[in-house]
Amino acid sequence: PGEDEPVITATPNASDPAGLTVDIVVDNKGQGSGMLDLGDGSAPQANAGDGTTVTTYAYASAGTYTATFTDDDDPARTAQAQVTVPATA
Repeated sequence: PGEDEPVITATPNASDPAGLTVDIVVDNKGQGSGMLDLGDGSAPQANAGDGTTVTTYAYASAGTYTATFTDDDDPARTAQAQVTVPATA
């Protein structure tokens, strides 16, 4: 992404031993909030886009999902990230 484009960061949520829950942070570079589509067919969730607010989400099954953030004020302003959810052992 360019310098001023939003950035999505996804990390495993340590409290889920199954490994299906992720913490997602969106940094919209000071441009405000938006909606976060988690890529699994669920309803998009609001995210502050401030680079610190965490959206915690539990996926139903392991796999790779494409998370997409869309700015509330400028729908052309988007970001995508691959979210890999590990399979349980």
